Amino acid sequence: ILGSTMPGIQDSLRVVVNGHAYTVRQELGNLTLNEWIRSYTPNKSTKLSCGEGGCGACAVTLLNRDPRTGALQQRSINSCLTAVYQVDGCEIITAEGLPKGPDGLSPVVERLAGFHASQCGFCTPGMAIACHAALAKCEEKGVQPTAETLRGALDGNL
Repeated sequence: ILGSTMPGIQDSLRVVVNGHAYTVRQELGNLTLNEWIRSYTPNKSTKLSCGEGGCGACAVTLLNRDPRTGALQQRSINSCLTAVYQVDGCEIITAEGLPKGPDGLSPVVERLAGFHASQCGFCTPGMAIACHAALAKCEEKGVQPTAETLRGALDGNL
């Protein structure tokens, strides 16, 4: 019920993308996160390819708090399979929002480019997100990332 004054019913959703807070009208809540990001924010790195979560071109990083511990969680999600209402109150990072090194590029993007890890570049932002999320998870656990860890993170990317 839009505009309802019933307790627990909101008129809008709140999503943070790359550090910028957005208020999303409730009627847009059923859009896929991919469609909403590409249509309502300036960020265009997340792509739509298969639309089934199998290619990784739509990958974004989701930051939210663990409801039990309050610890910040960071993981890669498929924005083509996620509705905007599912990320209400969360922060999203697209490839444009990855932490930058001294040269202005994300260290992950720099390595992918430096080793010619992509062909046409369509899927590269999703690959960068997947690698970044895997490295962050290793850091959270206090373990050293391995080549196997990163290969596993790229499973599901074209």
